[in-house]
Amino acid sequence: MARRDREREQPFDLALAKVSRFTNTPVDQVSQRLQEFLKQAKRSFEGRELDANSFAAVCTHIAGIGDRLPATFGDRFLFDSALIRGIGDDFGEGVALSRMIVPRHESDWGHERVSMPSEDLNFAHMMELIHLPGKDLLSEVDLLSYPWIIHELGHYILARHSDRFIPAFRDELKKTGANLRLGAIADRGQAKARAEKTLNDVFKFWSPTYDQQNWAHELTIDLMSLWSCGPAYLACFQDVVENSNLNPYELTEVHPPYAVRADALLKGAGQMRIGGFSLKLQQLSDSWQRSQWKNYRDNRFLALARPELVDGSLKVAFGLCRELKMPQCTAQRVANLSREAAKYNGDEIGLDLLLLAWFVYEEKGKDAFSSWEARVVEQLVKQIK
Repeated sequence: MARRDREREQPFDLALAKVSRFTNTPVDQVSQRLQEFLKQAKRSFEGRELDANSFAAVCTHIAGIGDRLPATFGDRFLFDSALIRGIGDDFGEGVALSRMIVPRHESDWGHERVSMPSEDLNFAHMMELIHLPGKDLLSEVDLLSYPWIIHELGHYILARHSDRFIPAFRDELKKTGANLRLGAIADRGQAKARAEKTLNDVFKFWSPTYDQQNWAHELTIDLMSLWSCGPAYLACFQDVVENSNLNPYELTEVHPPYAVRADALLKGAGQMRIGGFSLKLQQLSDSWQRSQWKNYRDNRFLALARPELVDGSLKVAFGLCRELKMPQCTAQRVANLSREAAKYNGDEIGLDLLLLAWFVYEEKGKDAFSSWEARVVEQLVKQIK
């Protein structure tokens, strides 16, 4: 074989090795699809239908997908996969979660979309990775934090239904923009310049975009998570924001300040008639105005943290939940948890498990919850296997 041909073989061999190691694993179907596409690309290259640079690009792309697939498939991977499937079943046909949603254990929570190779220039299947913090060890399952799974799945849901969400939120944003312009109509000089900057900043931070790097998406996803998990999501959100080192008024383009997110969740809980479970979060939110971070609640923060857009987020988020027929965590649903916890024997996995975990912790305390969690998770894994 000529040296140049050997050099072209190397990216192919590397990519094939990276994806073929997943044969006979829980992601075997993805592995087989990648291997076949890679071999087809090689045949096209050998038949001179694909040039060397394009062939190398295909190999590099597929090798990259191999790098993003889960590294291990232990008991926690099996448990997390089953939980995601169970949540998908609970969401029902309106949401219709993809079966190509895979957990990957990382340093923190997150959602990642990986584009699968496709011969269609206008369409490609996506593999969705849900990042969960920790290692692939059953002992690192933390059901109290697992409502964050709903938040990460929310990124997938809004991507899939962007044709509904983005126009609806843009309508709310246009109303705010029109009111701001009307209020500044008589401004002159520096006052007019400040008003224009405020308007531009509001649109920059709040405008929904397809990359989801904006306040509109994050706030809507918080509220969709509240809709499905109720007090369980409120509690795990509070676990994060109780950290006194976090500035609740910090302004970034991707995530709304925690103070804005808390305000939306408190209003949402009230609308859902489960406000009684948000009292601790309300107290924490009130305390921020007396904290070391109070000076960050300045005019710029107040100009961006617009109550009418929080209300618009509630309208759009809950409207979409109803449209997709997502199950709602009602006050009656919470009231039934006491009876369900007494008879639960680890035979179901999904949204109910997240609510029951919250309930057992609140009612029984840390030690009793830890024993319950370990027993339930172990029992569920045995059934999954």
